Amino acid sequence: MPVQEFLLDEPSIPWMRSETESKYAKGYYWKRMSDGLEGRPYAHIMSIPQGADTSEAHFHPAAQFQIMLEGDMVFPHLSLGELELHYTDTSTAYGPFGVGTDTARSVCAVLRAKAAGITWKWEDGYRKEMNRGGRELVGRTKSVPWVEMTGEMAGVRRKVMFGEDHEDGPKAHMLECPPDLVIRRAPAPHGEYQMLVKGTARIGNRGMRPFTMRYVVGDESPEDLICGPEGATWVMLTFDETSLD
Repeated sequence: MPVQEFLLDEPSIPWMRSETESKYAKGYYWKRMSDGLEGRPYAHIMSIPQGADTSEAHFHPAAQFQIMLEGDMVFPHLSLGELELHYTDTSTAYGPFGVGTDTARSVCAVLRAKAAGITWKWEDGYRKEMNRGGRELVGRTKSVPWVEMTGEMAGVRRKVMFGEDHEDGPKAHMLECPPDLVIRRAPAPHGEYQMLVKGTARIGNRGMRPFTMRYVVGDESPEDLICGPEGATWVMLTFDETSLD
């Protein structure tokens, strides 16, 4: 499949307050970035203020990365801080979750390769449709060491939060790049989000600023990423073959 690229500029999209009266998302705010239809990726930014409802346990019929941009989020068995992330396979249940007690709000990006619905724990199909063998992975930034890269990426420091290059499965890597570095990414046949978290960058004549993302998918390498004069820090989130099931 020829490469497809989608540039998602988070700061340019206004917040919308949830109007639902259901248990889920009451008091939440959203930035809808991409709808996941007709080959487009699915992406939104979610803000949960302190005092909003806890999100009940649920799953989505698509693989999903969830990365914290601000504050922290608490699950029954773990918590996530800034730039830490959570991955679930297709139809893999997670939650409940809510805002941590020491933060005013929790802001995260919810990223999938395609649109997907939602099934709640209290719905009839929950146990029947749930993927009991699905992977749930957590990516830590503070506890993972930086490693100096070599070759074409000499001068770059990387954190492998999960998924080494030679391994099958989803991958979550952080790259800290020097000024003006040109990043040539390998093809991402199952989809990859490339989020700029610090500094500036460009793709051709298109500029990127913090929390701008590019989604790429296809059997060819995408256009190069060019780091800005102050350098750039990235989070690269790569799906495996389960993401488009």
